[in-house]
Amino acid sequence: MGYAAQLAARNQEEQIPQLRRLCIEMAEFWDLSDADIPKGFQETEERYGGAFDLAVSSAKASGRAPMMNDQARRDILDGLELYAQEMADCGDMGRWIKECEDLSEQLQAEWQAGPPPNQEETEIKMGGMEL
Repeated sequence: MGYAAQLAARNQEEQIPQLRRLCIEMAEFWDLSDADIPKGFQETEERYGGAFDLAVSSAKASGRAPMMNDQARRDILDGLELYAQEMADCGDMGRWIKECEDLSEQLQAEWQAGPPPNQEETEIKMGGMEL
């Protein structure tokens, strides 16, 4: 969510819908919703999608985004790797695996280039997820 907020603050929004969907899918996959009810996905989408949307809209409105420290970056990359591994274990999930691998490579390249402009020293968390 922090990365999506950074993109919004820089008016680079083309990837934000993909990141939102991925965050919600990962939360649902790991059942971070704490709700074991039939409409669990809807509640997961409302909870995590709402937090995601708030972070993105706040960053877009202010032109500033939360700073992501090295640990947050490692956590994101580790989460993408774990999600890709678990998708591989499910079988026939090549699209999700490739999406995670591509995003991980993109993030690593961007983060090695240095911090983006307009970051502030705050962190926004989405139920333990920081994407």
